[in-house]
Amino acid sequence: MEKNRPPGETPLPDDLIPFGKRKITREELQKELEALTQKALEAPDMNVPTVETPSVDSCKPDGSPWLTKEQILDKLDRTLGIRDKVRIQRMSKEDAEKVRKWSTQAREAAPWYQHEEIGYNYRMSNVIAGVVRGQIPYLEEHIAQKRAIYERYEEGLKGLPVSMNPWDRENSVPNFWLSCLITDKDAMCRQVRGEKEPLFVPEHGKSCPTEILNAIASINAEGRPIWKPMHMQPIYRENPFITKSGNGRAVSNAYIAGKEACDVGADIFEKLVKGYTSKQWGRPAEELPPFIIKRLPVRFTYDNNYFNDRYQGIPIGGYTAIIEKMLEGSTVRLSEDFFAARDEYAKMAKKIIFTGMIDEYYDHCYGPLEYRSLRFENKILDTENFQGNAVVNYTEYEVPYTRIIEHKHFEFMTGGKTVITYEYPSTWKKGDEPYYPLNDERNNELYGRYKMLADKEENVIFGGRLGQYRYHDMHQVVDAALTAAEAELKA
Repeated sequence: MEKNRPPGETPLPDDLIPFGKRKITREELQKELEALTQKALEAPDMNVPTVETPSVDSCKPDGSPWLTKEQILDKLDRTLGIRDKVRIQRMSKEDAEKVRKWSTQAREAAPWYQHEEIGYNYRMSNVIAGVVRGQIPYLEEHIAQKRAIYERYEEGLKGLPVSMNPWDRENSVPNFWLSCLITDKDAMCRQVRGEKEPLFVPEHGKSCPTEILNAIASINAEGRPIWKPMHMQPIYRENPFITKSGNGRAVSNAYIAGKEACDVGADIFEKLVKGYTSKQWGRPAEELPPFIIKRLPVRFTYDNNYFNDRYQGIPIGGYTAIIEKMLEGSTVRLSEDFFAARDEYAKMAKKIIFTGMIDEYYDHCYGPLEYRSLRFENKILDTENFQGNAVVNYTEYEVPYTRIIEHKHFEFMTGGKTVITYEYPSTWKKGDEPYYPLNDERNNELYGRYKMLADKEENVIFGGRLGQYRYHDMHQVVDAALTAAEAELKA
């Protein structure tokens, strides 16, 4: 008696499979199962009858030696007479779609691999595993064919602003599983990629992955976007990821030459950082220190605040009002030249708080430090609301100003007119108002020499952006002032 076959049961013809009370071909079985699945999804009461179908699990090798593809298929044919009941679970259409999603790697509806929840991989039956195993003797032949495809593309793309994914020809032996097309950055048209779909603006002489994939699909050829790295997937993007320097999460000096790349992403850097930073500081972003770009918060939320602080605000009436109250009862001189009368000022008090340029204080004895300045253009408009917000930044390098300020929104003012200010960054020159220290390596080294002189001063306190040659935000300025005052009072 054949193993696992019930007594008295006649073996089936090779091309027929039992299905209920019928015997059908494999192609008919596939169609029947697909129809039953669709019926299960569409039935209002989900009351789908139980049917008897062959169990694939009944044809396990059961610990026997690995079989060839032909042996596995033969065993499948001979054991299909054993029938197990397979029930289609009663569930809603939504639940069924969810199960289907989980069972196919939990992929979202995006052209690339996008995951917002955990699923599991495709089930590989013993039959499929056996078929795959049967391909091993032909593996080198398959690799040779894949390599030929890679090299055909590599040769055909010569002279174009594209290249194939590189590989180490001396120290590696790839299997050429995937051939990837890499477009030069300068040849890319403008594009943006959302969570589930990309958008691009066609430009003559340029292209982008989406446009190329559309062209490939038009000739019925397969192409896919490269998958998104795990640390950039929605399900993992709040988790740390490890680099040689430690945790790479939220370290936003991304893609700057000589610095550690991290998860702020090329898209964010190109669209929000590079152009704005270059025009603000008057030099390529690659030449600027990481701390300047670290000031930009990176969040994966819908919080559109610039700062992460729980409490944010400005003084009621603005900074002019709070400064006036702080100076109330004090003698104030405006438009004075400190350096024209520094000896006089030195005699007036025991301490001088100097917030001007530290290199100017020492008569540029080690050479001048570099600063950035601003030019303001004010307009009064006959409209109640110009931009709907107090500050709007313009990140494109081609736009000459960095931001537009609409002052009425700071204190929620109303009225039929509005005042706006355009801010234009510029290189500082003598006679201009210095606003920002330019903290690159050369200037920081030079400032260090001036600071050594400042540390020897007993009657002068250097403060602010210019006196400490440091980029301070307002809350940092206030904190530094309070810290300095506390130290001075204790002394």
